[in-house]
Amino acid sequence: MQGVLFSAVDVNWFSAKYIANLKVLKTGYAFLFDEKGVVIAHPVKARIQTKIGDFDWGRKLLSMKTGRLTYSFGGTEKESAFKTSETLGWGCAVTAPGAEVDAPAYQLGKVVLLLGLACLIASISIMLWVSRSITRPLEKLSTSFPPALTRPPPPPIRSLPRASL
Repeated sequence: MQGVLFSAVDVNWFSAKYIANLKVLKTGYAFLFDEKGVVIAHPVKARIQTKIGDFDWGRKLLSMKTGRLTYSFGGTEKESAFKTSETLGWGCAVTAPGAEVDAPAYQLGKVVLLLGLACLIASISIMLWVSRSITRPLEKLSTSFPPALTRPPPPPIRSLPRASL
């Protein structure tokens, strides 16, 4: 017995079920494309059946097969990570605006800067406290001596001119 098992997948149903609800960061999204670069699933229905190869970034994405790509689309700088299946030739890409991708790093940088400043201020405060705790007893000790012991030193002795022989 021989035969063929054939099944068709409704691209709109697949896109609505698995891709449209997938959020990447705040406004990012995922999309699927076939080996020819035709978009087969996208959260925006109007972009299904369009060709990513019509764009410079799409041609790069198709030629790289797997990796990360920074590109501009619709006036927005975007970051994309993608992988192409070796068996099917289909690929999946997730993309988000570069500002959203970099936002956690900027936030972490601010936190590190604030912690660094706090540590610097704490270090200076501790240093001043320790140095003051050392000098305060010395100041008290110096004021406790009788005035005779605290008078200025005598003037230096001047040397007499040498007599010539």
